[in-house]
Formats: sequence, structure tokens, C-alpha cells
Amino acid sequence: MDKPHLLGKVFSGYLRKEIGYEAFLRLAAVIDRTFIGDLKNLEFHYQKIQSYDPKLREPFSAFLDNDTTQILYNAGLVRSEGLAENIYHVNDLGAEFIRLIKY
Repeated sequence: MDKPHLLGKVFSGYLRKEIGYEAFLRLAAVIDRTFIGDLKNLEFHYQKIQSYDPKLREPFSAFLDNDTTQILYNAGLVRSEGLAENIYHVNDLGAEFIRLIKY
């Protein structure tokens, strides 16, 4: 019953005109295809991602495991860059999702 609750919060944001229809549809799709634990912990995952510092010379996976980052990437909640190693970053869609579910 957690996903309907999250969808309701996102829909409320749409009704309040905080997001457009396309953003609502994107977030509804994210909620549908993403593991509920990752959705509930998205803010924590973002904190881990933002704590990554390439100057420390540690692999990105030391900050957030590969499975979680791949799931978030496939859901559209993070963006990726890198040649030798994928490094993930917070994106606007995920930040919007966090803001809406805290309302």
C-alpha cells in the first residue's frame, strides 16, 4: 500500500500545479517500476551519491552499491557520466519526487 500513497502525493503536486502533466506521468512510471525500498530511501541514496569525492580515489561503488545505482538509473532517478567508471549524480526528476513526497 506504500506505492499508492506515494502516487497520491505526486498527484496532489500535480493538482496544486507544482508539476506539469508530463512530470506527473514520468513520476507515476517511476513509482510503478521501482522497488519500494529504493523509493523510500531515495533521499538517503542521494546523500551517499553526493558524498562521493573523486579526489579520494575510491571507486564510486564504495559510496553506493552498483545494484542500487543501476536500479535508480534505469528508473530515471539519477544520471550517469564517466568513461572508465560510471559516476552517478542526482537529477531533477528525483529531487522533485523527494520534494513532493515530503509535502
